[in-house]
Amino acid sequence: MSADTTAIAIFFGMLGGYWVLVFLFALLSNCSCFQVRERQASVRETCGRQGQQLTPGWYCLCPIMHQRRVYEYKYYVTNGYNNAIQEIKSKQLIIPLQQQSLDYPAFEVITRDNVQCYLDLTVTYSITNAVQMLYSVTNLPYMIEKIINALVRQRAGQLDLDRIIEDPSQISRLQVPLQEEVKRWGVAIHLLKVQKVEATDRLKDALSLAKKTELDNQVKLKQVSTDRHTSIIHAQGERDRLIKEAEGKAQQTILQGKGRAEQIRNQARAEAEAIKQLAQRGMGTEAAHFTLKNKYIEVLDKIVKAASETGYYSHDGDVAEVAKMMGVTVSLK
Repeated sequence: MSADTTAIAIFFGMLGGYWVLVFLFALLSNCSCFQVRERQASVRETCGRQGQQLTPGWYCLCPIMHQRRVYEYKYYVTNGYNNAIQEIKSKQLIIPLQQQSLDYPAFEVITRDNVQCYLDLTVTYSITNAVQMLYSVTNLPYMIEKIINALVRQRAGQLDLDRIIEDPSQISRLQVPLQEEVKRWGVAIHLLKVQKVEATDRLKDALSLAKKTELDNQVKLKQVSTDRHTSIIHAQGERDRLIKEAEGKAQQTILQGKGRAEQIRNQARAEAEAIKQLAQRGMGTEAAHFTLKNKYIEVLDKIVKAASETGYYSHDGDVAEVAKMMGVTVSLK
């Protein structure tokens, strides 16, 4: 081999080595080295094919073979300070897996009673599967907002405005169907809440007046119920008093009747004993029996009168006892 040929070979060898070094330098300088932290994820694609989710750790990717999928979104939220609408736009390679809260602008709904109002909602969600989310939906926050608007408008059309204002949980229950819609994207809904219901001033005044009227009616009904209950208690007390008074009078009459009967019985005993003593002293037997019969008739007449006056006490036992003392046989029916 000649010297010229050797020189040419050396030259092209050096030139090739130079380009190899340039290629290696460019390759290494474009290698992507990054860290995935806890509660974060990143998706690696291989030659443009659907990739895999990278777990927390350090990674270096070759740009010829691998690249990371970009998470891109754009949506609007309400500024909490002055209620101004603010645009949120981002492109990122790291996907957060923590719970995120979105405060969407108030949107218009029409209730069942044909009233236009605005609902201000907030939703809390988290990404559970980064690969499924990236390859299933584009602009995730915007898509969640549109599904919420559709579900809430449908539900609001089934409710009256006062029901929405008094019971916002009717709207919050849409969290379940919303979860059913977004779970196929690898997303979980943790909270859906109504922050505010806005209506016109005229409508607010009308609702306030209706609410005040309803409260006044409830107070009146409660007062009427209380008065009625008080009247019933007073009437029951008066009835019990009259019953006790009547029972007392009846008991007094019975006791008086018993006392008079006892007095008559004692008097009859005394007279019978006196007649027996007269008979023992020599008075004729027939005269004694005649006197006893007359006394029996007198005593019996008193007992019958006492019974007719009281009406509460039966003197049949007293009649029999007096007849026995008088020596007279009486048949009681």
